[in-house]
Amino acid sequence: MSKVCSISFVQPVNLEKFYEFETLGIQAPQCHCPQIAMSPDDRKAIELMENSCKQQGGRYIIGLPWKKDKNLLPNNYSLAEKRLFSLERSLKRNDVKASLYNQVMNEYERNGWSRQLSQEEEAKDKSSPDMASYVMIKIANENESQCPRAAVILKRDRYMDDLIHSTSTQEAEKSKGEVDDVLATGSFKIKEWFVSSSVQEMQAENVSSSEEENHDFKDNVIGVNSECTTTKNVNLDGEEGIKTLGVNWNPQTDKFSFSVKEIKIETLTKRTVLSRISRLFDPLGLASVVTIKARVALQEIWKAKKYDWDDPLPEEMHTLWYKLFRELESLNTITIPRCLRPDEICGPSELHVFADASATAYGAVAYLLWPTTEGPKVNLIASRVRVAPLRQATIPRLELMAALVASRLASTIYNEFKTKPAVVKLWSDSKIVLHWLRADSALLKAFVGVRVAEIQSTWESSHWRYVPSALNPADDLSRGIDVKNMYDRWFQGPAFLQLPNSEWPSESVETIQNDPERKKPKILGSFNPDIQCIDPKNFSNWQRLVRITAYCKRFGHNAQLSARDKSELKSGPLQPSEINDAKEFWIRKVQSTLIDWKDRYKDLAPFVENDIIRVGGRLKRASLPYDQAHPILLPGNHHISKLIMDEFHEKVCHAGCERTLSESRREYWIMSGRRIVKKTIKNCLVCRKFRQRPHTTLMADLPQERVKPFSPPFTVTGVDLFGPFNLKVSRNKSVKAWGAIFTCATVRAIHLEIVESTSAEAFLHALRRFASHHGWPSTIISDNGTSFVGAERLLRELELKFDPVDIR
Repeated sequence: MSKVCSISFVQPVNLEKFYEFETLGIQAPQCHCPQIAMSPDDRKAIELMENSCKQQGGRYIIGLPWKKDKNLLPNNYSLAEKRLFSLERSLKRNDVKASLYNQVMNEYERNGWSRQLSQEEEAKDKSSPDMASYVMIKIANENESQCPRAAVILKRDRYMDDLIHSTSTQEAEKSKGEVDDVLATGSFKIKEWFVSSSVQEMQAENVSSSEEENHDFKDNVIGVNSECTTTKNVNLDGEEGIKTLGVNWNPQTDKFSFSVKEIKIETLTKRTVLSRISRLFDPLGLASVVTIKARVALQEIWKAKKYDWDDPLPEEMHTLWYKLFRELESLNTITIPRCLRPDEICGPSELHVFADASATAYGAVAYLLWPTTEGPKVNLIASRVRVAPLRQATIPRLELMAALVASRLASTIYNEFKTKPAVVKLWSDSKIVLHWLRADSALLKAFVGVRVAEIQSTWESSHWRYVPSALNPADDLSRGIDVKNMYDRWFQGPAFLQLPNSEWPSESVETIQNDPERKKPKILGSFNPDIQCIDPKNFSNWQRLVRITAYCKRFGHNAQLSARDKSELKSGPLQPSEINDAKEFWIRKVQSTLIDWKDRYKDLAPFVENDIIRVGGRLKRASLPYDQAHPILLPGNHHISKLIMDEFHEKVCHAGCERTLSESRREYWIMSGRRIVKKTIKNCLVCRKFRQRPHTTLMADLPQERVKPFSPPFTVTGVDLFGPFNLKVSRNKSVKAWGAIFTCATVRAIHLEIVESTSAEAFLHALRRFASHHGWPSTIISDNGTSFVGAERLLRELELKFDPVDIR
């Protein structure tokens, strides 16, 4: 037996629509792109509607926006017909299959999933809503000069096929008539007008002019839904009131309300929870102070990361969620007045927006304050709240995000209001945020700086004020409250707004020292490649220049590294690769001064390798090192060439010209090298010392004793002792002795004598022997040795004892 199974696939959950209304009014600023910035399909559609739209017989005719020429579309009628006949033949052959097929089709029809089309419906085509919108905007532009008010209403207050407009009681009937007249030019007709009870009362009672002045500028709503009549009571889908873009509105009471139906949930899953909390439509955020608790609880489910869409949630979550569901259902008892402008106003309005954040949520709430004869009246306008991101963020940053929401919400409300508030105040209970808003956004880190810059571009710092957390109504928004507490400060605003401005909270914001969100100062400097930070002319040693350059290049390398690249930092002694890089740096600098080197030095067959010019020559096949076979070409008039030649001159121990030149050409070929070597040797201090001639000293005049003519030798005698030395006396005996040298001061003749000791008596014996050979000298010259001093003393004593005549 054949079976037919019907399978319905679960559509993937798209959370974008769920969070779409959270960003209404607080989206990031977007640019208004001109038509040239549109996509090609959009430009083509607009051009098609502009070219094809025309009025004919009181109606507008516009061409369908085909992506391709409709005549090029294939006709699949015959293919569909063949498949139908094939299916019928298959069912005729199998009665069981035909019966099951018939049962399935009947089930689709009973459930309302399918129905048979009439002949008119088969031939009818549904036009694109963009075409109707384009025609309506065209009608408004064509009639703008005659009916400017109606043109503004049609272009600004229309959304798809609904029209929502707020105006004063006296202007309501005029606006209605002008809109009807303008739309009638294109055969458009409003199905039905819904107005607030104040307009109905004005039409019924024909109020006096004084009463009209008292009710002047009172807002009323005009909505487009069904017949063109004014009604007092409208029932739609069994609910009292009408839905204006999904928001319940009761024209009789002129109040908004919520409609949360009770739905029994058998199994709590992530899908059913999301479906339940997304049924509440609250585009203004009037009940966000209650719904935020459900959204925070939903985020906790997401944090678990172990529950799929249809997995049952644990029992400990059931109590919390059922309590939240009952809390949402109790919103049916809440009503909010639509009209924000009270009677008997006595001054301009003020817009107050409060911001706050907690660890779980952040947001902003806006209030409108009107001064009246009975005192200030404060009404809730709207609020926006966001769940804190899953990634952990600091409270000051969340407070800043709340301030950004408040800034965008205030800007949206101010731009949408027809009667602009005279004063706009934004309140925050974070002194850190207020400090950031008064600081230069360029000095703050990216996360904070970008958001502060956007806020500062919209509102000046004078619009921001400090409010204590206890008085901040946005504190309820970031933490959530019960429905029974909504009629307190949530709807009425903080109590201090009822007081004079002088009694509002005020506290000075101090400058924060050591702000962690402030950028660290960076030292920046301009780089001029034409200016050298190292001048080689200030150096007299090639190796010192190279090493200092290597250290400078290392510093530049380390300075460019970030804190995360500490492993690439260079430190310690210089590596050979760093020294070679420094050498090559200066060689390239020197060779950059070579002009027309290919033709000027073509005899050397120069070539370039690694941006360094080398000498070619004929030694390519020689068994020599590469640097010796192809030395580096350098000019002879550069200071670095001189430093290199000085280094090689010291390397060869200050050798001559040819030796120094030969050694330098093992690595460098310096032009005019011999001339440079000669100049190097000439200026070399060591070589100059070696070349210095001995210094000749002028001798003093000879003493008179040395220039006596015709005097015999040793007339003037000089004497001195030398030694000691061993004197062998016998075969096995040796004694210590000294020598006495006697020299003639005139002819430089000498006489030697042995002195047994250094005593005066031993010297006198030697002197006696000398006198026996050469006679007694007239003058004896000696130093102050003990032997000579003692001998002189003995001789003088003998001279005193004897008569000089006898001595002679």
